[in-house]
Amino acid sequence: MSRPAVKMRAPINYGFDHTAVTAAVASPPPGVALAGVALAATPGGPAAAAAAVRAAVTGAAGGGPALVGVRLNPALLPAGETLGGPTAAAVVATAGSLGVPVNVFCRPPDGDGLAALAAGHPSLSAPFRVSNVAAPYGDLAGWAAQAVGVFGADRLMWGSDWPYVEEAGGYAAAWAAADVVLGGVSDADRALILGGTAAAVYGL
Repeated sequence: MSRPAVKMRAPINYGFDHTAVTAAVASPPPGVALAGVALAATPGGPAAAAAAVRAAVTGAAGGGPALVGVRLNPALLPAGETLGGPTAAAVVATAGSLGVPVNVFCRPPDGDGLAALAAGHPSLSAPFRVSNVAAPYGDLAGWAAQAVGVFGADRLMWGSDWPYVEEAGGYAAAWAAADVVLGGVSDADRALILGGTAAAVYGL
């Protein structure tokens, strides 16, 4: 029987310190497989961001275990830069050279810059941030079905945006919302979105 697989990242409250994530990955609970994702340290510009990504992914940062992905937050880019700028490009290029995926935290104002980075790897994360109605966010069901039609479920994954999901009803509400948001999606596609894609992308 395979072990439950979990992807984890440090909340932004920890800044670019991945100690908690690497410690958890190094000593997972019995019967659980953990993989960690680094928050890209982007304020210092392209060269510094590339070096930080390389250190986190190869395990050089703090001597901890290697992390299997990178999270890119546009709000942390150098002043005046967008996702279409040189620092984001350096993060994506470095992650690509290391063979790991990049998660992009994107809001509507970031859409133009995201086009240069997306490369067809979207996700369904934090529905409470993009819905115009209260939980369980029924207005997103049509959008989710359209995303599956355009990208395919094997290129989509569900995300909770912890710890901020706790401010929107917690995991129980997020899980209930998955049933509604993915109501127009087949069981096979749902299985990919809720775990299969992540397992494949992060090697869990």
